[in-house]
Parts: sequence; structure tokens; C-alpha cells
Amino acid sequence: EVSGSISFGESYDKEIANQRQARMDGYEEGIIDGEKKGKQEGISIEKKNIALSMIKDKVDVDMVAKYTGLSKEEIINLK
Repeated sequence: EVSGSISFGESYDKEIANQRQARMDGYEEGIIDGEKKGKQEGISIEKKNIALSMIKDKVDVDMVAKYTGLSKEEIINLK
């Protein structure tokens, strides 16, 4: 909305600045979310590799679950 005290150009410039800021905020949020997911996936892969090593050494599924934090179902699926 344009009032008499602000010219159309100023109002337009403010709207464009707001849109740019919103995009930057969304971009930064996406980067943070991506980093979190990447760390979680890295931990998950590490746990799965440990579980695979334990499975190869014939460690009981319950023990693998206890030490890796993976569910029994996840461990069975790795077999």
C-alpha cells in the first residue's frame, strides 16, 4: 500500500529489500538444516559400519543394538 508520505519508488524498493531478506533467511535456514542432516547421516553410516563389523564377528544382535543404538530391525536388514 502506498501512502502520500512515501513515494511509489521507495515503497517498491522496500518491498524488494524485504523479498531479498526473506530469500536470504530461507537460504541460511536451508544451509543449517542441511548441515544437521549431513551430520545425522554421517553418524548413521558410522553406526552401520560398526554394526556390520560386529555382525561379521558373529556378535549377538542384542549386543550390536546395545552398542550401536540401531534397532534390531535395522541390524537384521544389514545382514
